[in-house]
Amino acid sequence: MNIPQPQVSAEPTDTSPENLQTPKKQSVDQTDLLVSLTTENMPYVCPGESLPINRSVHLARLRSHYGKCKQCPHRHEAEHFSADAHQHLEQWWAIEEKAPDELRDGLGSESPNEFPAHSGRIFSQTFAAMQWERKAGQQSQKQSQQTTSSSNTRPTIVMGHDFSEASLEMMRESVRGVREQGGRIIDVGGITAACMTFVLEHLHADAGIHAISRRADGIGAGLDLYGPNAIPLSGESLYEVQAHRDQAQHQRFSRSDGGLTPFPARKAYLGSLWKHFQGIRPFRIWANTTNQLVIDLLQELFEDLPGTLIISQKQFHWTPNQPTDPQQLRDMGNDLLEHECELGILLDSQGQSCLFLDAEGKQIPASELLSLLYQQINTVPPNETANAPLVMLGEELQTEEMIWPPEKQDVVRHRQSLREYFTRGMTTAKTSLGYDALNRYWFADPTPICDGIVTLGKVLQAKTASD
Repeated sequence: MNIPQPQVSAEPTDTSPENLQTPKKQSVDQTDLLVSLTTENMPYVCPGESLPINRSVHLARLRSHYGKCKQCPHRHEAEHFSADAHQHLEQWWAIEEKAPDELRDGLGSESPNEFPAHSGRIFSQTFAAMQWERKAGQQSQKQSQQTTSSSNTRPTIVMGHDFSEASLEMMRESVRGVREQGGRIIDVGGITAACMTFVLEHLHADAGIHAISRRADGIGAGLDLYGPNAIPLSGESLYEVQAHRDQAQHQRFSRSDGGLTPFPARKAYLGSLWKHFQGIRPFRIWANTTNQLVIDLLQELFEDLPGTLIISQKQFHWTPNQPTDPQQLRDMGNDLLEHECELGILLDSQGQSCLFLDAEGKQIPASELLSLLYQQINTVPPNETANAPLVMLGEELQTEEMIWPPEKQDVVRHRQSLREYFTRGMTTAKTSLGYDALNRYWFADPTPICDGIVTLGKVLQAKTASD
């Protein structure tokens, strides 16, 4: 009887979309089946959920055609199901199979089952191999096999992480993957996404790998990849990395380790933030984020700035791509009122997306802030021209007329709200201000950046000027 091979090895399940479409079956004997049934009852986490379930619940959900099983990479782990049951499940999985998500800003998943640390190592190794190929000017894997290592072709890769336990494990495995390829590593430790961009530009590194948690509560980890010129890779660029991963085993470009050099990224990044807070009047600011590094940076900044920074004692979890909970907004507003602050800022777990609250604890519309920021930018005309500065908006916001006044649409450009596309779009169009569908404000500084801390400084400067 043909039944699926039980997953008892340490190797990860290939969770690429194309491999999820076709279940793989291998013949196993009764001994293998017995081993699979007596293996440790490891917990599972269903896609989109945070609470673990045991194997019995996993199997029960499979039998009941639980909807989320269609996207679960462990859906084939049902060794003692009959052949008819497997066939029935396969027919059900084939109906409305989930297509790959084209709007991706990084690798990973909210569920630890779907992107384990071992997968991060494989992707990091692949990404390092791609940097070797790019620097050597190779056009194919066959040509790259003739490449010899040298100091000129060895890529320099900046590697960092946030402070969640999942991302620390992901970083350890990712470093291992890059060192196996002989890449030169610059270890920047715990940093934010915006800090990674700054370091890549500052050091003129070839690429960057940032291990981050995919949820505000630290569950699930993933990788943000950065290419040359500090460009964050999104969409098609990530599919290219995935395609390289699915190819045959890459050549090991260098058997000598490129070394690991520490760099005080946080100190250098903090120094770069001061210019965004110059000339502001004293404010009483309320701030909330689940990212402790962002809190630490804000506190260090405000030690020498006019005004007062109040860090919310209760951490409000916020995910930009999901509707904001009205009750949570009211709770934050009440906390802000209690501390008598005149401005509040809520940042996501990556410190890039942000929402602002006024002195009454109500959310400030993005249109109001964009108008204020645009007015501030417009007071300084671009070099050698008096043309009004251009504004870039996420193309997903085109139907929301209130984001930008219709009478001023002549200065607006639209771009898909992915970091790579937005960065390239702002560079090409030479726009000075941007706002995407994930509540990220963008500024040309001189390269495009989306940084919640920078956004706060810009808003404070604009408010000071308008007062």
